[in-house]
Amino acid sequence: MCKRIFNYSALFYELRNIGCSFANMEKSLCTYTIAGFRDNLTTKYPSLKTQITNIVKDYE
Repeated sequence: MCKRIFNYSALFYELRNIGCSFANMEKSLCTYTIAGFRDNLTTKYPSLKTQITNIVKDYE
């Protein structure tokens, strides 16, 4: 079985660079999937939806 290992610190770094706060990223982690994390985060930052989606899709 092939497992993909991601460096999620890079994900948080990229999201921080576009303006997401660590506090809101932490709150958005209350989910079971990375897609849920993305959806929670875009709810908090609707103006960054496209950028968030593009960043998170690399980790799905």
